[in-house]
Amino acid sequence: MTDATIPEDGGSTIEQDVTPLELFFDLVFVFAFTQVTGFLITHLTWVGMLRGVEGFHVTVSHFVERHRLVVIIALGESLVAIGVGASGISLTPTIVLGALLGIILVSALWWLYFEYVVLAAEQRLASARGRERSALARDSYSYIHLLIVGSIIYIVLGIEQTLAHIGTPLPAVAAVALYSGGALYLIGHNAFRYLDHGTVDRRRLFVTALTIVLLPVALHIPSIVALTMLTVLFIGLVVAETVHSPVRPKHRSQ
Repeated sequence: MTDATIPEDGGSTIEQDVTPLELFFDLVFVFAFTQVTGFLITHLTWVGMLRGVEGFHVTVSHFVERHRLVVIIALGESLVAIGVGASGISLTPTIVLGALLGIILVSALWWLYFEYVVLAAEQRLASARGRERSALARDSYSYIHLLIVGSIIYIVLGIEQTLAHIGTPLPAVAAVALYSGGALYLIGHNAFRYLDHGTVDRRRLFVTALTIVLLPVALHIPSIVALTMLTVLFIGLVVAETVHSPVRPKHRSQ
């Protein structure tokens, strides 16, 4: 993450990290600005100026690539955060297991987004034209990706707190962050799919419901067990989609 310096009361300064969420807003603003400017340069007429105010022209590959980058940054920073969370803690086998489970869970998040969701969405965005494409870009990417990135931050908070409370149940806030983050991540994916194709993935919907149902259980079991349950759920979803999805090979081959 990028460091920002803020003053303290005594005149000294402290370093504060820029979060993936802040980077996401920066990306949306800069991208919208460059898209509108580029459109006006190539359509320098009164009509072009009015259309530039109404919306922006979307270059699909460029637009999707930039949002992929935000998700990559969020997932990458998640791995860094797991390492930071383990620093200063005696490395017992349970701590190592917790860190490993966190890495596996983040890897599953990566797979679920990049292996299918983003491929199908890019093809749908490319097939749209005019205002329909602009609306899809606004709703599926600028809005839904805010939910996806936010959910990753919640999940990582839960993983960090798991390492800090390895032998005891998670604090209520941390348990809610971990499991609601997992549910929101999959809700974001299904919202992405619904806006693009008008359908939802039943497997992801089922795992979302199961994650919510297991949240009360996670409040009363050791944190390492709670993290294990969520990781098993997501890995099971990855395996099920890899083995049984009839559309995944088609999108991968295009």
